[in-house]
Amino acid sequence: MATRVVPTVEQITEFMTIVVNPAHQPVYVDCAGGKHRTGVMTAVYRMEHDGWTVDQAYQETKRYKFGSIIWHPEFKDFVYHYQPLRMYGLRTVQH
Repeated sequence: MATRVVPTVEQITEFMTIVVNPAHQPVYVDCAGGKHRTGVMTAVYRMEHDGWTVDQAYQETKRYKFGSIIWHPEFKDFVYHYQPLRMYGLRTVQH
């Protein structure tokens, strides 16, 4: 992924394929600053894998300071418009 560029479907598919594979556990997710791209992909994971709503996923990114939305509004827009691919054996988790 590139700075300030939202992930492609291919990148999301590759990411999810890696992180849901038990052989790859535990998984450490990070980027250069450990905030923006990490936050976006963590939000995608929560929506794809855990069945979280966009509000739940976004609030978690804020709670753990995964990026300044002021500096990277394209990521907030991406998360709020993201439609899960629903190909990763979703389980519903209540939070």
